Amino acid sequence: PPPPPVKLAEKPKYELQDILDSKIMRNKLYYLVDCLGYMHNDWIWEPAENVTSNPQLIEDSHHRYLDKPSCSSCIAICGTHHQSRG
Repeated sequence: PPPPPVKLAEKPKYELQDILDSKIMRNKLYYLVDCLGYMHNDWIWEPAENVTSNPQLIEDSHHRYLDKPSCSSCIAICGTHHQSRG
């Protein structure tokens, strides 16, 4: 079974293994995330502001999938910056 989430400030936090896709939905940037220890049917779409634990993984994903939405495309479409916050 997958490991339980680590609770930080009462929010569960999962260890990101990969970012597989991105999309803009309802004027927000979302990432399809693969968390360590979970199967492909457990992949979930997370708002970009929730995906902050590994900025290098985000950058690598955008280099791998150049045609997919990124923070800069979200600014152009939504007028909002959803970059990870530390």
